Order: sequence, then C-alpha cells, then structure tokens
Amino acid sequence: MLPELFPTGTEFANVQGVPVSCTRNGICRAWDRDADRHFPIESFVYQGTIVTEAVFRELHRKQNSVLPSARGS
Repeated sequence: MLPELFPTGTEFANVQGVPVSCTRNGICRAWDRDADRHFPIESFVYQGTIVTEAVFRELHRKQNSVLPSARGS
C-alpha cells in the first residue's frame, strides 16, 4: 500500500511499467507488489521515465489491479 505522503523531494518514475519512487538520499523503492521493495538507483536513472506523483499513483493502481492477489485469486 502506498503511503499517503512521500518525503519532500521524492522523485517518481515509470521503469518499464514498474512504479518507482526515489528519495533525495537515493533510496529507491519499487511499488509493483503489495509492499515496497528496494530498487537499484541505476535502473531508476538509466531506464526510468520521470513522471508526476499522480501518474505514479495511477500506474501503481493499474499494477495492483492485474496482480492475482488483487483479484482475490
């Protein structure tokens, strides 16, 4: 589940369909599963497309709607 608020300065990206957040300190998290997971900053930088927080949240919503656990399987 996404936090309601992210720290000031957090950047958001679409990395090959995966919603990723990255703090000013370089701590990146992928949000393509129920819980956040560590994500390599190199992939964020070189493969990510920076998006707005609203686009990031919509991508997360879409990702979770296609996961088997989100469908109740």
